[in-house]
Amino acid sequence: MVMKKIKLNDVRNDKKAIKINIIMSVLIVAILSFISVGFALYGQTLSARGDVSLGLQGKIAITDVTLTSSTNVRSDSIPSFTDDSVDFNLTFEKGEGATEPNYQAVYSITINNGTFYDYEFNLANFQPVITNSSGIDVDPSYLTLSLNGINIGDMIPAGEAVTFTLTLDFNPAEDDTYSVDGGLETDLTEEPHGSLIGSIPEGAFGDLRASLGNDITSFTVTVINSYQSQRTFSLNINDTSHFQLVNSDGTALGNFTINGGATETYTFYVKRADGAIFTRDSLTTSVHLSYSENPNVSCGNITLLVDALEEKDETPPLVSNVTAVINNATSSDTSATDVGSVTVSWNGVDAESGVKKYYVVAQNSSESTTYETTDDSTSLTITGLTDGSYTFKVYGENNDGYKASDGAIASPTTGESTCSISSSYSFDWHYTVSFSSDTRNMRALSTTAVNRGYNYNVTLRANTNYTLPSSLDYVTMDGTQIASTTGTEAGRYRYTSSSGAFYVYSATGDIVIKATPTSSGGGGCGV
Repeated sequence: MVMKKIKLNDVRNDKKAIKINIIMSVLIVAILSFISVGFALYGQTLSARGDVSLGLQGKIAITDVTLTSSTNVRSDSIPSFTDDSVDFNLTFEKGEGATEPNYQAVYSITINNGTFYDYEFNLANFQPVITNSSGIDVDPSYLTLSLNGINIGDMIPAGEAVTFTLTLDFNPAEDDTYSVDGGLETDLTEEPHGSLIGSIPEGAFGDLRASLGNDITSFTVTVINSYQSQRTFSLNINDTSHFQLVNSDGTALGNFTINGGATETYTFYVKRADGAIFTRDSLTTSVHLSYSENPNVSCGNITLLVDALEEKDETPPLVSNVTAVINNATSSDTSATDVGSVTVSWNGVDAESGVKKYYVVAQNSSESTTYETTDDSTSLTITGLTDGSYTFKVYGENNDGYKASDGAIASPTTGESTCSISSSYSFDWHYTVSFSSDTRNMRALSTTAVNRGYNYNVTLRANTNYTLPSSLDYVTMDGTQIASTTGTEAGRYRYTSSSGAFYVYSATGDIVIKATPTSSGGGGCGV
């Protein structure tokens, strides 16, 4: 099965519409041939299959449908189309070796308005029927549709083409092959002339004085929609060098929607723009709304109280005494990914605005990676480093947003500066365990590697015709001989000759074992 076609239903031109078409055509030819008529034909339906025939004025039709990206879509799901039809040919199927868990098909669709009229885009019905490989219907709620590049209520102007993205996301309960069959329709309806009008109460003001702890202030705007259909609009402030329109949580203000014929009151918020400097203690600026038919509708003025001449701290924090300490691995698995941990510490100060955060650059011979703190903490634990030599550069950012220059970061010093660098450190988290070169006729029964900070545990065995010695000659770790123990002291080893059990507690370097097994006769030959 395939996805059903989107239809462009035939236009039902009544006598009145035909008469209007003829009159407008004559006026265009006789008077102003470059003026576009802004009326759409009432009640005409655009679906993904079919076309709209407008006689002498041309037609509005689909001119391109392309599958731009897909996940777990069968290779033969290639859309085709004519002027009046689209066939998605859609089948979801996970191929051999598929790693992506979900299913998705993304299409680029172009509608070309070759008429003298503007058309409004409105989504109608989408009721897919989905069946699995056994022919059993699947809950259609697993399939969701989203549009990008066009919104409900957007106009497709006369003589222009609109290209938008249609995305089908499918999240079934289990993997299978699924066929999608369904209808998607959009409406093109007549849009009488209308407008959006916005009004902010006269004398509206807010307090943004940082000295009083005021970082955000609210306003209201009343919007009237005289169109018959829903509209999407945004609010904008003229003085963007000093202020920013935001939501209640301080994030960037998004779009609003208003239904046809409605009057609604909306709340928006204002905060100081980053880096804003004020020379007066109050500023008045205008707010306007913008929508597809009119990008600049004045809503009125607002007045903001501010702190004049806010001074910025342009001196970056000073950093010194950068050091790094290696951390033990948290897994005994020698291939574990939690090895490679180092804690970098430093001293830092900013006497004026204070420190907002720090940046730490870990650098070895082949790569450089930058990490950052979330606050003014003067230490940071970095994980995932590989064995080798590292240096660490640290620089800070103050609460006014100033940090070390590119030149200071490129040429750090070891003393106090805006970017300070540590000494070079050599780090190893993986260690080998081996017998000394003059040890013969002995072997280990398991792994010969250990992660830093973990205990090494192995069973030693003598070769045929040899017995284990009562004690080992010596054991070294990181080149230094370590002592034996009967307990579990870190940095020591324990050996039991009767069983061959051998332990090293809290490894901090390569381990070398020297032992002399005893010959038990039988003519055996040592290895």
